[in-house]
Amino acid sequence: MMHEHNASRAQGLPAQIGNVPDGDPIGYKGQPVMTTELMAKSFGAGIKQISDNFANNSARFVEGVHFHKVHGPALKALKNEPDYIGLVGKTASHLLLWTERGVARHAKILDTDTAWEIFEQLEDTYFSVKAGLSLLKRSAQLREVEQVFSITARMAKLAGLKDNAAILSAALATKRETGTDPLEIVGRTHLPAPANLAMINPKTIGDRLGGRSAQDVNKDLIHHGFQRSFRDDKRALHYEPTEKGVTAGGQMMDTGKKQGGRMIQQLLWPSSIVETLRRLIFGGM
Repeated sequence: MMHEHNASRAQGLPAQIGNVPDGDPIGYKGQPVMTTELMAKSFGAGIKQISDNFANNSARFVEGVHFHKVHGPALKALKNEPDYIGLVGKTASHLLLWTERGVARHAKILDTDTAWEIFEQLEDTYFSVKAGLSLLKRSAQLREVEQVFSITARMAKLAGLKDNAAILSAALATKRETGTDPLEIVGRTHLPAPANLAMINPKTIGDRLGGRSAQDVNKDLIHHGFQRSFRDDKRALHYEPTEKGVTAGGQMMDTGKKQGGRMIQQLLWPSSIVETLRRLIFGGM
């Protein structure tokens, strides 16, 4: 369990986070984040309630998008960071840090007037312009993103990728290296996959990855943030693309079969997803 720390509150919001004054957010990988404890206090909920909601809806939270799990050497280094003093228990084996999107998702799951009211305040204050890096630091970060994207785009083209496939591959690699998605910077979070690519299912993807099962491929797609799973009212398992999955070209398509009078749909992927998964699973960019 995370170490308790004091945080003064005003109008339901923390006025101080750790030793960072005036509500400045904790920073991690260039973005504002909240600990589970701070989020629970802000929502007027218990830490266990937040943890239980996360456990019961884990498929709807993507690591790297909604939260960061810090452990091992990274956690040890974080404990010595000035902004994190008092926020991490000495014996803690890991620390969950929630992003803006993660906080928003928790607010939706809690679905209480207090949660929504507090989240609106969070949007206006905690994640305000003040949450950003200084102009100088931001400029340096953008230069790094530009350099990494330029290099990885050339690498993607050398690997045989073209057009949007090369851009998407380079953007993914850049985000992994810098923590920043260059497509988000320019407001293009949805690039269509090349129209000339065949749409394939998890079984075909698995065959092209050396014989992985369709079940393993679905787990890979969930683990790397391309899709999420859910069950309908009859407990049947379904998959749908995340925002990242839509960007990669995932589409819900009719199978030609009907059940209960309704057309059955399946989530299919452009063939370019094979190389993307190959790099993520077996190493590379």
